[in-house]
Amino acid sequence: MVIKSKLSQLPTWGAFLIWTSVSVVAYGLVGFMFHFPSGFPPNNGQNFNALALVVGALQGGFTGLVIGSLQALLLRQYFRGVRGWLAASAVSLALTHAIGDALPDPLALPVVQVAGGLLLGVGQWLVLRSQRLNAVIWIGATGIAWFAGLTLGLTIMKQIVSGWQTQHVVASLITGLAVSVATGALLVQLVSSAPNEMKAS
Repeated sequence: MVIKSKLSQLPTWGAFLIWTSVSVVAYGLVGFMFHFPSGFPPNNGQNFNALALVVGALQGGFTGLVIGSLQALLLRQYFRGVRGWLAASAVSLALTHAIGDALPDPLALPVVQVAGGLLLGVGQWLVLRSQRLNAVIWIGATGIAWFAGLTLGLTIMKQIVSGWQTQHVVASLITGLAVSVATGALLVQLVSSAPNEMKAS
């Protein structure tokens, strides 16, 4: 007798809400836990900061581990063989953090706004692609949502928030909300269209 996960039997709106809620919480946690004691931009002036490249990669890797592990727990309720999700999230966010923390101030935020979501989208898409899921659109949706969310988060942060840690939490929460809503909507479509042999049981 095969007993399906209770989570996998939720209606699509339920799966969307759980994915979005868990992801936003994860983004908020990493915004609080894994950042430099400084605001935006990274205070490098006009210089490239080699030390920040290494430290940023470590912080971004831990960021990806937290977000990716919580999301992977949910994905395993719906799909088989998504272990690569954790590594993809960790590597993608390590690269994003390293770039953003090391670049000169005039370049750091624009590059992270544009490249961060694309790197994350490509890494996660490679996992979904290995599951024979049509997820190419994931890259575009993640990139656009990341850019929009981070841009809005930075705007709100600069207007109403003081203190480097609170700034990071606000920017991370709003970015996470935008990315989670976009990817959650796509996951609902993927769950409904995935071949039966790829679904968890």
